[in-house]
Amino acid sequence: MLMATVILITGPIASGKSTVTKTLAEAFAQEGARVLTLEADLIAKKNLYGPQGPLDELKAFFGKNVFEDGKGWNFPLISQTLFGDDTVYKNFQEIFGEGVKEALRQEVSTSAGSGSYDIVLVESANPLLLPYLKACFSVDCPADVRKARALARGKFADKDVDRIIAVQEKFSSKPPAGVPFHHVRNSGLVRNLKPLVAGMAKNWKYL
Repeated sequence: MLMATVILITGPIASGKSTVTKTLAEAFAQEGARVLTLEADLIAKKNLYGPQGPLDELKAFFGKNVFEDGKGWNFPLISQTLFGDDTVYKNFQEIFGEGVKEALRQEVSTSAGSGSYDIVLVESANPLLLPYLKACFSVDCPADVRKARALARGKFADKDVDRIIAVQEKFSSKPPAGVPFHHVRNSGLVRNLKPLVAGMAKNWKYL
């Protein structure tokens, strides 16, 4: 059982997740909560493309031009390869997904269980991470991720996430059972966010 409350803030790229995360963190802190924010996408990037990442395996997957000494990673090539073909994306997820998800799991678990924090805010738009987090609310998320979300719906026994906030204009998916869920429209985001932030911050000990 994790000691801290873990809140996932998710949604499409540039939807306003960082604004929600920052606003919540400030409000929780003002009420006396010890808050940690984690950018899950950066954790994934570090795990894959950091000094200890699987360089040889990534070269085998993308080709030798994916990394050059002195220049680093060719991220345009990575994006073009991954998101130009659903089959390639699925293969990438099968090969590298578990390592990324385990890195995120350890980061969240260590932070939430350390006793140093009351609230852990996890921000992510990366569909590779979202099946682990048991939610994918992007309208345009890949079909295999939508399937993973459907299969995972309602299975929150391991308490990976205690509460979910989806930031996007329209929400058409069915919220997962077992975890409090909030949908915040990103048009008029600050206005829409005020009641949620006020209520959650005031009652953070009971989240």
